[in-house]
Amino acid sequence: SIRTAQNLMNVAREFSGKNETVSLLTDSAMYLLAAPSTPPAAREQAIDEAQATGKSPTKERVREIIAEHKPGPVVQPITAPTASEYSAAVQASQPARPVYSAISNPDPVVAANAAAATVQIIEYDAAAPLPQRADEPVALPRGGDSRIERARHLIDLYLAVQAACDEAVEEEAAYEALVGTPSDLLAANRYMRQLPVALAEPIAKLRHLITIIQHPEEVSADA
Repeated sequence: SIRTAQNLMNVAREFSGKNETVSLLTDSAMYLLAAPSTPPAAREQAIDEAQATGKSPTKERVREIIAEHKPGPVVQPITAPTASEYSAAVQASQPARPVYSAISNPDPVVAANAAAATVQIIEYDAAAPLPQRADEPVALPRGGDSRIERARHLIDLYLAVQAACDEAVEEEAAYEALVGTPSDLLAANRYMRQLPVALAEPIAKLRHLITIIQHPEEVSADA
């Protein structure tokens, strides 16, 4: 297929004259490392691991190495609040001042004449939940950082898509061998081979984001 021919041309360009290195790598690992988008440092690390262990790193391991050598997300610095912002925050944290009116300070004569109605209103309102005062603390839901949960959910989805694409490519190859004719889904085949490689980068960025949220001190130390 066109994809296979392109992979072979990439291999010939990157590994020409390196027969000992190529012999240790599986076809899938070799195709990923020979891709033009693979950083040279990632290619060298994968080859070093293959030579050190005497066997090819798995396709998943090659994707991890490639993702590690691609730039991660830029951490935006946290700016200090301005004087006006700090003043507004202080005012917002102050308890609300009581409002004095004819209801809270009624005239004695009017209050005496409306005693029965007042008792009825109090008895009726006693069954209803009391409104929360502005100066009472608000109970916040307990739990982990929602950003971490969302990031982990996305990572799981991306990994599932990678596995599904790999399985679809293998099943298509098995179908071609069974019927004896090439598949007519060349475009779909090409995208299914490219998508797992493309997803490796966002997976690595999401993992890096989780590390930043959970251990900001480590990121600051590295910077």
